[in-house]
Amino acid sequence: MPSKNRLPLDFLTGLEDGDYGRVLKAIAPKTLATIDLEGLRTAIEHLDGANVSKDRWEFLAYKRPTGMPMREAYNHLVYLSQRCGWTGVEAAEATLRLKCLHLSDDPRVLETMLGLPSTSTSADMVNAGTIAESLRLTSGVITGFSLG
Repeated sequence: MPSKNRLPLDFLTGLEDGDYGRVLKAIAPKTLATIDLEGLRTAIEHLDGANVSKDRWEFLAYKRPTGMPMREAYNHLVYLSQRCGWTGVEAAEATLRLKCLHLSDDPRVLETMLGLPSTSTSADMVNAGTIAESLRLTSGVITGFSLG
């Protein structure tokens, strides 16, 4: 669907694959002499924006697969957030913190992650969550163990 701004080449993005050649043969001779390079650059940036939107949607929809370690899921989230085009560390970090809360559905792990100081980073949340998850998984298995 073309944008409201009617950016150059918007109409091409809505065509079926087989129609590109036919349309370009029809318009290329007429437009090459009068092509607006700034408009073309804007159109390409607009298409890049579509990739950023796709990456942000993938980030939003990401769910930790069953059995995947929390650290591995977090590393994948960091990778996805870097592709999202957020400006500033604060925006990406705040989004990662929110997303970290979806890495576990165990209330005790979430309570541990939410109980951290407000200055904690998403990496701190994952560290605390990983420890809480490990303790939950090993509770009842190790008996009579003492740290001191």
